[in-house]
Amino acid sequence: MEPEFPIEIPPEERSLFRIFVGILLTPWRIFEDMRDTPPNRAHWLIPLLLYIAVAATGTQIIAGLPGPASHLRTLSEQDFLPRLDEYVREGTMTRQQTEWLRLFITPGTGQFFFTQLAGTTFTAAGGLFLLSFLLWQLGRSVLARAVPYKKVMEVVGLTLIVGVVERVITTALIAATGSLFATPGPGLLMLGDTESKVFLLLSSINICTFWEIAVAGTGLSRVYDRDFPKVLVLLLALWLLWTGVMLFPIVTA
Repeated sequence: MEPEFPIEIPPEERSLFRIFVGILLTPWRIFEDMRDTPPNRAHWLIPLLLYIAVAATGTQIIAGLPGPASHLRTLSEQDFLPRLDEYVREGTMTRQQTEWLRLFITPGTGQFFFTQLAGTTFTAAGGLFLLSFLLWQLGRSVLARAVPYKKVMEVVGLTLIVGVVERVITTALIAATGSLFATPGPGLLMLGDTESKVFLLLSSINICTFWEIAVAGTGLSRVYDRDFPKVLVLLLALWLLWTGVMLFPIVTA
């Protein structure tokens, strides 16, 4: 009789498409075995590139809409044009140079698209690396568990898939309402009074943000092998702190 050996069943290999869909629908299944698998660069690089592409496309769509494009132009000109006029008066720039720079703040131009693409790339990539580093450090101190930085970055990168969906929803809302301030949250109820402090508070509540927090909490709880509620409370506290820091100067002005 031949000896019986245990049969090892390799873990199921999922395609990137199935992983991304799973992040949106059943993130706990995607993150289930992630703690014991080597980091995968595609899990953060591909979502980052998708986010940049969707954000850039959304900006182009918004720039082609009369209402939002006009608002974008007004916001840019109020902050940028006075400086250019001052440079001309001081003699540090010529009128031709300022007219060329004006193209970078004019929706619909190639320079405007390049500016928005560069800004989105910088903020998205920088945000991914910095947030991963912050969560990695908090995991070592608050959660008392050391894991590789690349594993945390993998979780944050996969969570960015929700950010891709958020950009699609936000672009659709702006196109539907004609307001540059439309976001998926209670702020939609006060688009007619965007200057009020109540609107600022309501617009800071974004449904997709809580979705991202839940997905990130699921992934980090698996990676750090800690209870989901504890990780979720930590992420919510970070969100409250960040929102408070951003809104306090505006609300108290």
